[in-house]
Amino acid sequence: MSSGKGRDVDEHWARSAWAKLGNGDVSHALICHAIDTAVVAEALYDVVLGPHVRAEIERGLAPLGSGGDQRAWVAVLCGLHDIGKLTPAFQAIRSDQAEQLLGQCAHRALRAAQPDLLIGRHDIHHGILGAVHMHGWFTDRKAPRSVCSALVDLVAGHHGWVPDPGQITAAKRARRQLGGLDWARARNRLADEIARLWGLDPDDQAWSQTSLSPAAAVGLAGLTILSDWTASSRPRRDNVPQPGDPVGYRRTEMWRWRRTLDRVNWTPWTPPHDAAHTTLFPRDHRPRPIQEEVQRLLADVDRPGILVVEAPTGEGKTKAGLQACAALVARLGLGGMYVATPTRATAGPVHAEVNRVLAATGSPLRANLLYSGAADDLKRQADERRQAGNQDLDELSLVLPEDVGCDCPEAITEARQSFTRKRALTFPIGVGTVDQLLMAAARTGHIVMRLASLSNKVLMIDEIHSYDAHMSRQLDRLLWWCGFLGVPVVMMSATLAASRREELIAASQAGATATPPARTEVRPVAGTWGLTWADASDRRSVPAPLSADNPVRRMSIQRIADDHDVIADEVIERIREGGCAAVIHNTTRRAGVSHDRIARRLDRLDPRPELLYLDGKTDPEQRRGLERQLDLLCGPASSGTRGAIVVGTQVLEHGIDADFDLVVTDPCPVDLLVQRAGRLHRHVRPERPAAVAEPCLLVVRSEQEFGFPPYTASIYAESHLLATEYELSLRDEISLPHDIPALVHAVYVDQDRIPPGRLRTRWETARDKRGIREAMDRFTGGTQCIPMLWEGSGLLQLTKRSVQPRIRKNTGKQQTERRGETRDDR
Repeated sequence: MSSGKGRDVDEHWARSAWAKLGNGDVSHALICHAIDTAVVAEALYDVVLGPHVRAEIERGLAPLGSGGDQRAWVAVLCGLHDIGKLTPAFQAIRSDQAEQLLGQCAHRALRAAQPDLLIGRHDIHHGILGAVHMHGWFTDRKAPRSVCSALVDLVAGHHGWVPDPGQITAAKRARRQLGGLDWARARNRLADEIARLWGLDPDDQAWSQTSLSPAAAVGLAGLTILSDWTASSRPRRDNVPQPGDPVGYRRTEMWRWRRTLDRVNWTPWTPPHDAAHTTLFPRDHRPRPIQEEVQRLLADVDRPGILVVEAPTGEGKTKAGLQACAALVARLGLGGMYVATPTRATAGPVHAEVNRVLAATGSPLRANLLYSGAADDLKRQADERRQAGNQDLDELSLVLPEDVGCDCPEAITEARQSFTRKRALTFPIGVGTVDQLLMAAARTGHIVMRLASLSNKVLMIDEIHSYDAHMSRQLDRLLWWCGFLGVPVVMMSATLAASRREELIAASQAGATATPPARTEVRPVAGTWGLTWADASDRRSVPAPLSADNPVRRMSIQRIADDHDVIADEVIERIREGGCAAVIHNTTRRAGVSHDRIARRLDRLDPRPELLYLDGKTDPEQRRGLERQLDLLCGPASSGTRGAIVVGTQVLEHGIDADFDLVVTDPCPVDLLVQRAGRLHRHVRPERPAAVAEPCLLVVRSEQEFGFPPYTASIYAESHLLATEYELSLRDEISLPHDIPALVHAVYVDQDRIPPGRLRTRWETARDKRGIREAMDRFTGGTQCIPMLWEGSGLLQLTKRSVQPRIRKNTGKQQTERRGETRDDR
């Protein structure tokens, strides 16, 4: 190498600086990592980013050339995220390697920036140093301040957290860490070379006419993080210390990465354009009326919006929702969907249903599973298929970008652990719990990656009524961002209050128009079942037709004493001649006591009905066996000679297609009560035992008037419990499903139902306490929510006051830790 200053030094440093070392001595050159990242970004552009976000990016970069040039600039911008590593501060982390790679003329700067032997590392993060350089690079090209700020945020925040502008300003004065003119010229040379590799003019003065909207900035930043993660997953054995021919290296890597992404099926989902029910669910004899109505309602949709499906349990809402997702993906040119369920228990069956849909349509994709413990479930599923000799395409859902280019089992295990958490959102199809989805509205690191990953999907959220004030605030903010990024949403509920439906629709429409959500003063009235589609400016509602397969059931409401012995005796007596009964308690302690009392009495019976126990703490492996047994005993295809008693907690409310002849339940708010009642005489049967021939819901009642079993009022809002008890006191029976909308409205919306008196006073006191608690929950949820962004807003607002990275002082290799890491990150 030439020891002189100038062009030779710039070119050598630009091609020789290291970016990846790990614990080994074979480095991966910074220019190679930049090319890797740019290649991955180019490949993932249409997979990860949605049509609206891509349109915003291409509109803003239109002055730089045609569509191909705009996409090339996206790849180059992502590739330059680590340009701050071409500084003495970063290279000196492994000065032994850097001195060997960069040569004699770099020694002085490297030694000046070396970590102190006593206090350890004191370098500025390479993202901030890169932001300092790129700020000057874009300023030289006359880029508008808003564009310069957004792209500087992209470079500075590619590790998930956008630093404060003051940190970047302070870093400009850190000459030892940035290096002098030689280092700046080398960084410019690196940026120029990456741009020219993609056929671009690095000195293009058209930057002065560019713009970047907040949606475009979020998409670019999210794609950068994801591309960097994926490119960084290449095996260390494939490190390239210095590319002899960058053009040839780029060509090789394009082929290599595209082959790898195809191998792991990281490609958009392309459902059939008509998305007919018979195509998606060929095993069904015929679609339900609500499923046909969804298809008609969405037949002419041509822009994103929100679909709210309100229908009773047993009407096939889940399949209707999946059908809506497929239709919206096909019509709007999206790439996938994420299905959110309230619990892990409900996620499992939906995950299986989604995979059946994918298989039925000939798609090679399979759904990722996203919740705590999903990695173990995926491993178990793979083991079961392997043991059964059924090694099909489901296995591909286990091979994810973290093991790109590697076939070793250890890498696949690492991949499974990583991509069943926040990175699972990046893949086209996902199924998981709603709390994982709501992380996309929380102030956390890598939030832009979550948002960008959602931008090319349809979101389907089940049981939308079941979220508390804290989660509701996060959900409202998420819906605003969905509207803002052009993300369609499908929501389903059997017990949604009309007022809450209007809030959800308002949040989505506000995001679509980039305005704050408006507070509507219209007081909703109790309605009937229906389907509502709303986009930025249009709204349509149609009644939800009910199926003849879901019979109208007039069930009596009877009371039973809050005594476990009485409950046990009553249940056994009623099903002595056969049938299935469910006992649903609000706490595991109460459920355990009832189970033990019933078990002791069953020992004396012959024949003895099966006794099952299920709660939220049941071991997953045991739970799957219990659910299979429950389906055989109480499922829709169970025999007339069945006999079983199922004791459990709220897990029996939803997600289980069980048909009970008798249901005993603790008091709970009316929406949950009708969910439990929905398991009573759920399916049409030719005959039932005489003692349970008529549907009867036994509700536990304490000796005190309008009293509740222990701990009930600490689980559910007392005002809702009191209002529910009052409504039940007015009637001896309810008709399902017709009475559900009116009951939900009476408990959750109508403030004047309870007449004056002692109950009214108690209800008002409980309502005021609930109001204070919900206000605190909304405030807490609001402080944790990401803000709405307007023109001119920077990405800093999305990560401000969130978890921040901290560099641990250490004389050895680079280590980082994050304070207060979230459960999802762990």
